[in-house]
Amino acid sequence: ATLLKVLEKCVQFYRTITPPSPGPFPHSEGRGEKSPSLILGEGFRVGADLPLTDLLYRHLEENPQSPRFESLRQKVAALTDRYGFFHWHVAFPDVFEVPDDLQDAENAGTGWSGGFDVVLGNPPWEKYTILETEFFASRDEIIAATKTKAERNLELEKLPERNPTAYQQWVEARRMAASCTHFIKTSGRYPLSSRGEINTYLPFAGLSNQIIHQGGFASLVLKSSIFTSSNAGAFFSSLIVNRQLVALYDFRNWENLFPRVGYHERFALTVYSGRMRVQTDASFAFYCNNTSEVEEKAYSISPEHIEILSPNSKKVPILPQQRDATIMLSVAQKYPILVQESNNQNPWNISYGSLFHGSGASEHFNHKEQLVSDGYKVSYPMTYCTEVNSPHHFVPFYEGKFIQIYDHRFSSFEGVPISRRFGRKPATHSPTASQKRDPFYSIEPRYWIPASVADERLASKVGQSSYFCAARLVTNVISNTRTFMGCLLPKYPANNMVVCLNILPDTRKYYTKLCVLFLSLTNSFPFDYFARLRVSENLLKDVLYEMPVVPPRTYTPILDDFISPRVLELTYTAWDMQAFARDMGYEGAPFVWDEKRRFLMRCELDALYFHLYGIGRADVDYIMETFPIVKRKDEAAHGDYRTKRVILEMYDAMADLPTMCVPAPKEEQGEMDAPDVSRWVTPLDPPPADAKVAHDQA
Repeated sequence: ATLLKVLEKCVQFYRTITPPSPGPFPHSEGRGEKSPSLILGEGFRVGADLPLTDLLYRHLEENPQSPRFESLRQKVAALTDRYGFFHWHVAFPDVFEVPDDLQDAENAGTGWSGGFDVVLGNPPWEKYTILETEFFASRDEIIAATKTKAERNLELEKLPERNPTAYQQWVEARRMAASCTHFIKTSGRYPLSSRGEINTYLPFAGLSNQIIHQGGFASLVLKSSIFTSSNAGAFFSSLIVNRQLVALYDFRNWENLFPRVGYHERFALTVYSGRMRVQTDASFAFYCNNTSEVEEKAYSISPEHIEILSPNSKKVPILPQQRDATIMLSVAQKYPILVQESNNQNPWNISYGSLFHGSGASEHFNHKEQLVSDGYKVSYPMTYCTEVNSPHHFVPFYEGKFIQIYDHRFSSFEGVPISRRFGRKPATHSPTASQKRDPFYSIEPRYWIPASVADERLASKVGQSSYFCAARLVTNVISNTRTFMGCLLPKYPANNMVVCLNILPDTRKYYTKLCVLFLSLTNSFPFDYFARLRVSENLLKDVLYEMPVVPPRTYTPILDDFISPRVLELTYTAWDMQAFARDMGYEGAPFVWDEKRRFLMRCELDALYFHLYGIGRADVDYIMETFPIVKRKDEAAHGDYRTKRVILEMYDAMADLPTMCVPAPKEEQGEMDAPDVSRWVTPLDPPPADAKVAHDQA
């Protein structure tokens, strides 16, 4: 018999043995379980004289069909129809056994023994979060057309009178979402799969782990975020720690395996066992396009190695090939991660956060047309004020799309009409080469907010510094040229699409030094390679914290003298970064934006960091081939993969330099060899940060 026919028989059998009842009663919930209706927030009284007490429960057990309980039966039937209550040990008494003494249960979390030998499934991938603009798109045009959360809140207040039908649908939808979320998070049924924003595939994964036999297996088609997202981290790490993970095969939907799902979606065939069937190794395959690719891409990693790669989260990085696993493991054994949470090690003394949430700050938003109509005029740097040096002025509100590697002027909204400026994913203006060479040029944002509001928030997050390390939150390994995109940002407010990486130093001078070294590290190709093996869509805190890093202790004065002038020239290209230049001890004008010089300086830094990470030449070649967009652009513009060629040439030249001893990344390892870059002959003429390549003094 086919599996489908077996399932059809199971459904038919279940319908046959299920009594015709208006719904489950409290006595069928099983021992020790809370009432779902109460957990869902749907508590009720049967009548003024019939509160839900233990006595009532006993009466129900004695005679559940009593006429006096008719209103209760109707209420339970309505709730059952709405929420679909289901009790596994009641529905499958031959599979699950509830012992008289719950301490004797094989599964302490559920209170039963037994379970299914095999669970197969493709659970739904749905969120309970209701997006207002999507919900009202077909129900209320006015709310659907609002641009900010503040505008939507005002219209929602008017909705009961203006559109009562849509309002009632809104109330019911929010109640259903809130009730289901509340049950999943507080019932205790999903202790490891109910973190953060709920996506239904994750509670299903946790449920499958509960209902399989201790020696059984579960095989589910889940979103690939099962092994990448922080919400799934607790559940997935439990599979690693308990040695339950059997296999994880990650797929892209590029061949339309799921026609009703977008091509960009990724999903993972995830197989895990019961706790009594201990796994020594797990099989992995990533970026498969069809099932035939699994065999050629699959390889094994032990749980012990996963814990070395991801000591905080126990999550497996995205390792497309065995070679990636070998490189990553070699580096992870010798280099600390950015923040080790178990022992509170944070060598860079760094914090991760955001300045403003976009929707939360919307009440302060002003666009330029509003400010101009109110009599404000623009001044440099890009601010709006009624008069020069006015204490009441508006500052630009930065977004992630405005920044790039060593570039805080990457995109702008200048020239974009107001009709196209506030839609979803609006196109921006890319500053021209002449604009980039203009040290007075500032990008034009969509929004300005009062300086007083910005200053209060910046003071609490950044302190007294006039700049801070920033990176894009949203990134994508498949469609983006690079993954980590960071720069020094003037002290401007920014939305949550800009990650604020604040360093807490002992002194102002040391703060500047750490910012420079940290950016040179994180903007390098080897660091970006490690990021590509961990980041799926966003540069999340738990992902960044597990990146292997060269710690501050390894940087000697010789390394500092090599790195600092290059980062200074790459960063200080506009007057609004003058405070940074002065903290670096440079009093001159900004440096001219020169693409050729910038390319060579970045290649020099990349070659150095490949050496500092101890990566061999063959692996450098391999790593550079994992940046296909960089390669494609190079070949189109220069006829060959110029970036790889120049980095390898510089890598070889540095390998020929005398070596020097530097402190090893981990203290117990003592020292390690590094190229003596004080002997380096740069191809740049004049050398990096030379005053001859700066603008004339203003």
